[in-house]
Amino acid sequence: MFHFDTSVLAKEALLMRARRFFSGTKKTILLPMAGRLYGVDIQEGKFLRFASVPFPHDKEPEKIAEALEALAEKGIRGKSLMLIATSRDLRTKVLNLPEMDEDEMHESLSWEEDRIFPGDEPLRTGLRVLSHTPQAWHILFSSVYEITVTRWIEGARLVKKRLVSILPVTDIPLADGPYGVCFAAKSTAQLFFYCGEKVRSLKARQSERDKIRRFFLREADGMEGEVPCFLVPLFSCTEEELAYWKASLLAAISGGEVPEENPDIVEEEEDALSAVLAYEDAPDTRDFSEEESSANLKVMIPAEEEGFLHETAFRLLMGADKAGTVIPSGAVRRLFTEENRGLRMAQGAAVLSFLFCLTGLGMFVSAEKDFLHEKELSISLSPVRKEMEAYEKEQHEARALEGMLRKLEKENMHWEQKLAYLGESMPSGVVLREIAEESGEVRLEGTAQTPEAVGILRDVVASSWGGETRIGKRKGNPLTKLTDFTIIWTRADETPKTDAPRKAVRRTVKK
Repeated sequence: MFHFDTSVLAKEALLMRARRFFSGTKKTILLPMAGRLYGVDIQEGKFLRFASVPFPHDKEPEKIAEALEALAEKGIRGKSLMLIATSRDLRTKVLNLPEMDEDEMHESLSWEEDRIFPGDEPLRTGLRVLSHTPQAWHILFSSVYEITVTRWIEGARLVKKRLVSILPVTDIPLADGPYGVCFAAKSTAQLFFYCGEKVRSLKARQSERDKIRRFFLREADGMEGEVPCFLVPLFSCTEEELAYWKASLLAAISGGEVPEENPDIVEEEEDALSAVLAYEDAPDTRDFSEEESSANLKVMIPAEEEGFLHETAFRLLMGADKAGTVIPSGAVRRLFTEENRGLRMAQGAAVLSFLFCLTGLGMFVSAEKDFLHEKELSISLSPVRKEMEAYEKEQHEARALEGMLRKLEKENMHWEQKLAYLGESMPSGVVLREIAEESGEVRLEGTAQTPEAVGILRDVVASSWGGETRIGKRKGNPLTKLTDFTIIWTRADETPKTDAPRKAVRRTVKK
């Protein structure tokens, strides 16, 4: 179900493509949040226009297309789209994996699919390595349903736009230093605390204000200055639920008025609950006391409802270019569509006509050049010159034949003389099984009564054949008391003269 490439180069290419998205021609970043669709146009890294439209649900491509058209009426007209995922099927987990190489890490994530993200829906995933030590990998792993991505691709295609990639809202930085975030859905939320390469996460319900307060106080304990805490409503969070979450978060952290229980919120089913960033970190075993905590937390929630949503949306859109996790959309750019079919055919015909023209012009120029060359050559050549060329050709062939004969003479091994010399000086007690030539070396294999006889044979070969002689292998047989050997002979740089006087080798083999 996972759709990712395990190579490092593929991951770097995906991040580079996301970075290039923020430069060049006009493009659009989309953010569905709390029943609205926010959009911003960027060009050459600059934000041009910011707008939002009502967006009740994202279950149908037609509704997505209608929202995109409504944004276009407000000036958001980029053709390439990047989506910040906030849907209920977005899931992010902070994982600690044992030491392994990167390919093994991706393979492990694929094998552990059912445990990491339970469910039967195909997924599109992305990850960011938070830290890597010789002992473990610390990663942020995110996924969305492939059917959700497909809806957005089809919706964008209906209005002649293209979805490039998806950015998980859980990996978009909201501040430069340490900060906390409460990603609110309906009755549940996922709490995240970011501090450099360290990320911790915890799931909490609206009524668990003590749990929320303790989580943020524990993570911010000992940090200097104010630590901001943000509230980010996900797409499924309604206005009523958002108001309750604001009051609940303020009461948990700042000690404000505790809101009454919200009777209108329907408890989510377990599978829906787990689909909202379903991950809870292992319990923190550090010693911690709320009374002794030095954390200075500041809840970043303005008083105005509309101002809060616009400020949160704009902060997320501004931080999109620094997102660490990119999930590829898988959308394929179509060369032919119903709208541009005629234009593409006309372009193809024009290109073919231009290529035929270039081919004909090239053939004409080449033929003209060959004709002029032949004409000049025929004029310049005289009968005397032709005879000289014939004589030089004969001399060249004669020199080539002479060189070939010299080469053959040099490579001639003169086996008749060598075998005759070896037979005359062969020591007693030695039997040769094989004489073979391989890769410029001659190997003599046989059996001798004693190791001394092998040395005598080596000296005989060196004396009678010249060149370099060495014993390649010598092994005694404990049963027969005989010695198997291999002698390797290599020619010298020049072939020794066969008529040179041979040194007599006379050594006695002990029996």
